[in-house]
Amino acid sequence: MSGFAERFQPARAWEVELIDRLRDRGWLAAPFGQAQIPDEMRPYLWRWADDYGRSTLLRWTPDIIAVKPTANPFVCLVDAKTESAKNQASPNYAVEVNAVDAGLAIVRDWHMPLFYVWPDGGVLTPHLVANRWHRKLDGDGAGGSQTAFYLVAKRWAMRVGDVFPEVEKVPTTP
Repeated sequence: MSGFAERFQPARAWEVELIDRLRDRGWLAAPFGQAQIPDEMRPYLWRWADDYGRSTLLRWTPDIIAVKPTANPFVCLVDAKTESAKNQASPNYAVEVNAVDAGLAIVRDWHMPLFYVWPDGGVLTPHLVANRWHRKLDGDGAGGSQTAFYLVAKRWAMRVGDVFPEVEKVPTTP
């Protein structure tokens, strides 16, 4: 199995689990972003660059759209983040620089909150990462995607229950 496949399978499983967790809390949640792009298009999206050599930020579009279905609804995007087994013991979360760039653009230009959520319940925003990173690694030899990423101390993370509070479930009529 390739390095990408080894990273992709747990990531996809975590996306599905996170959607279920959000729904269990009374939120509406569904796949969004790159998850909606057909598999045969993805390799081209990953290789494409503009005239300045920049990859499209579409590659880092969040995985999930979530809605708090109340009289005053809250709508946001959620990027389900995973960690390798060795990184789970680390005091830091790692977030790709391009994911943060895309996240900041989404928050600024789409007027949409965005949250990075890890299986341990930690939650960061693009602004938290941009303001609290303490180390930037270039990705060379990291055994991951070979792209640059920020390290952010886990102590800065919010918790899922605070960001996505339980919503009273309203009965629906068939």
